[in-house]
Amino acid sequence: MSDKNLWAAIEAGSYRQAQTKIIKELRKNPNNARYLVAKGYILIKQGNTTEGLDILDKVAQGDNLTSDVVDVLQETYITLDLTDKLSKLFERLAAKNPNNEAFLKSVWFETMVHVNNYSGIQKSTMALHKYGQRKYTLWAVFGFYMALKSGSASKAEKMIFPQLAIRLFDGMKPLLNAQEGYLQALVYQIANKKKELAEFLKSDQVKTWDLLDLNVLIPPALEEVEDWEGLQSHCIDYLVEKKRDDWNHWKALLLTFEKLNTPAKAIELITSYKKSQNSLLAMVEAASRDISGALPINEAAENYFNFMSKKRSTFPDLIKYVSLKNFDQAKWLAFLDQVDCNDQIVKVNVEKFKFLHREDNLDVDAFVKTQVKNYEQYQVQLKAKDAKDYHPADDFLLISALAILEQSQDKVSLEKAAVLLELAALNDKHQFFVRLWLVRIYLRLGAFNLAKGHYKILKVSKIQHESLSHFMLTRLTSIFPDFGVLYDAFEQYETANNEITSYLLQAFEKGSYTQLESMNDLQRIMKSSVSRGIIQVEIRKTKQFQTIPKLEALTTLKIDGMADSRDFDIMFDIPRPGQERTSQLPGLTLGPKLGQKWVNVHQIKYNILKSLVKGTEDLKIESDALKQAISDSEDEVTEIEKWSLQVVHLLSVSALDKKKDQHYSTLLAKLAEAEPIVARAGSQSELQGQFSWPQLHVLYTVLETVKIVADYAELLSKHKSSIQFNTAAVTALKPKLENGLYAQVRDSAAAIKNKRDATVQNELDAVVNWSGKLGFTGVFRNSIDHIAESVIEGIAVNQDQALTYIRSIKL
Repeated sequence: MSDKNLWAAIEAGSYRQAQTKIIKELRKNPNNARYLVAKGYILIKQGNTTEGLDILDKVAQGDNLTSDVVDVLQETYITLDLTDKLSKLFERLAAKNPNNEAFLKSVWFETMVHVNNYSGIQKSTMALHKYGQRKYTLWAVFGFYMALKSGSASKAEKMIFPQLAIRLFDGMKPLLNAQEGYLQALVYQIANKKKELAEFLKSDQVKTWDLLDLNVLIPPALEEVEDWEGLQSHCIDYLVEKKRDDWNHWKALLLTFEKLNTPAKAIELITSYKKSQNSLLAMVEAASRDISGALPINEAAENYFNFMSKKRSTFPDLIKYVSLKNFDQAKWLAFLDQVDCNDQIVKVNVEKFKFLHREDNLDVDAFVKTQVKNYEQYQVQLKAKDAKDYHPADDFLLISALAILEQSQDKVSLEKAAVLLELAALNDKHQFFVRLWLVRIYLRLGAFNLAKGHYKILKVSKIQHESLSHFMLTRLTSIFPDFGVLYDAFEQYETANNEITSYLLQAFEKGSYTQLESMNDLQRIMKSSVSRGIIQVEIRKTKQFQTIPKLEALTTLKIDGMADSRDFDIMFDIPRPGQERTSQLPGLTLGPKLGQKWVNVHQIKYNILKSLVKGTEDLKIESDALKQAISDSEDEVTEIEKWSLQVVHLLSVSALDKKKDQHYSTLLAKLAEAEPIVARAGSQSELQGQFSWPQLHVLYTVLETVKIVADYAELLSKHKSSIQFNTAAVTALKPKLENGLYAQVRDSAAAIKNKRDATVQNELDAVVNWSGKLGFTGVFRNSIDHIAESVIEGIAVNQDQALTYIRSIKL
């Protein structure tokens, strides 16, 4: 095997083949650095982290660091996410070659940017600063800022870095441009020089630059030092002299009038200002704060509505205020009844506000019929609009779906909501909120491919993927283990990291510090994302159901400091004031909200699975960690997930003493605890038209767990010549699983499928009968019956696919 083939085998996870080559080469030369690195890498991947890291560290600290060895170490440290060790390696190499600018810039600095290691960026830029170039010094100052902001600086560095940054910056004055001015503001921030920052931001130089990113910093900086007169002067200049109708400056201005006790001046300014979205909203805000002289809050809201009624932003702008306790809802509803609703957006806004103030005993069927009429009223505009434009009348069907789902989240209600939303999607191809709701509904019903179809049309990618992909990918493997969808999602993070690195390096060269900060934050978020962690856990879960050749491409997860950028509020939702969002009701989510604790407990689980057979020295540590993590994550795991994790923990306890018979009997007892849960999933009483994700979640999770135990028994048997274990107990383990839980899961899946015809017909009768009474006319009347049938039958087909998949899995 050549060196190239060796690393190809390692990347593919063919460790036994690679180890043969490594042993052979190390016999020839025990100090061969390349093969020592390969050995250390494999040991870490197999779960023997301590020994593997010792080997890598000895190579990194040795004298045999040729360029080939450094390249291999670099790739290995990056793959294992040991970038601090990589930075120390580069620091050591730089100390040996202090005049190698190309190495400092193109290797150390650029690699640290790529791996998002702020400590490494700071150290490499300080090494470059010694060359005397202005840009290198500015880079070093920015390195101090990011090291402090990210939390990667040590306690001593937190004290030293601000002074160093100020000293470096003072040596470069005068500032040459607005970007350097922005960096100056950042330096004042890390040095906690609040007064200096405020004075700098008020300076004529900053006014001349008129840089948006500096202007954004001014209100909070002046508020921090309680310079209310300065803040008021700035806001008036910004709003009146520069004529920039910015909402954040309006809010800051109102605060200054309160602090300076000049309410009359505030109202005078608002009233004399040109009539605009933000000036009218400022009056509403003033009314909500009970500022003397402001209009009554209802009157202010009515004025705003009259001016903005044809804008879609009207509802989100006012919802906060019309939900306040001191707001007269009855008077508001009476006002809405008098609004001229010839325009469809005006009508949509009126109906959304009325729905916001709905009664507890809303007649849902009557409400939906009214919204159907509203929807049909604007079908002419639907035909005339551009294909990519938003059709406002779709909101009538969206609030109808919300009304249905708020009242009940049973299967028929979910299907009714899906029918209305499918009608909207059929006529409005780019309706984002409709398709996002359909993804949620279909996943809850266990209809993976229907959800996948709408998700693909959404084309969620890049930063939007980071915040929205959880709607499709959370607990996906317990609905349908689709490796392709998961791996495509994971690849988006890899692609994004490479793209962001390129942008960052360009921004450094151009001195674009306003972009550098935001792109650094984005890179950090994408690298340490909870969503990314969830995706990697789901990918590893699929390994129990299919062969995953690309599994070794997954990076090591760092749990501490995970960034959560998931957006749970983007779904179209109108909860009543003080009530939970409909989209977060238990009947519409896939189990409890999962996050860092869920990712952590599964990361430990997979670390254990790598170490079970050999029982490495790290297994005891991981076993204890798993027990604690199970306890810590109880609010994020489902009942069956907790059971599965407890099985793995008992498996790890057994692996630490493979000869002890008691461990195997305890394990079997824990496995048996799932039998009544599986029985419920497939029982007649549970299947009264209600089969959906919860049952699939049980079946897939139990099957995954059974496979883990069976695979462990099989691997032990393969190593019986080199590992001592309780042969009788292990030999009996797989047959007990095959005749027990495994058979029960398959039988439950078959029982559910056998009852599908009757349940489908019942659902068809209920939903088609309901849709026929909604009052649709013309072309919509013909469409709705067809959609109703397609939805019910499509869900049944998708569920059958998931059940068939379960029955196809072999132990």
